[in-house]
Amino acid sequence: MPAGSAADGEPNPAVIKGVLHARGVIPTPDVRLPLLPADRAAVEAALKRLADLG
Repeated sequence: MPAGSAADGEPNPAVIKGVLHARGVIPTPDVRLPLLPADRAAVEAALKRLADLG
């Protein structure tokens, strides 16, 4: 799996915000319209990929 694949699962930056929130970097994963919140599975996949990278 290429490095960006987990984050590329959705067509907006919400996955990145979800990961940053899960890691405590930002206070909320919220995005403004017209963006939609990231799917939980996409955020978890990105977090797993980051963990696999070390």
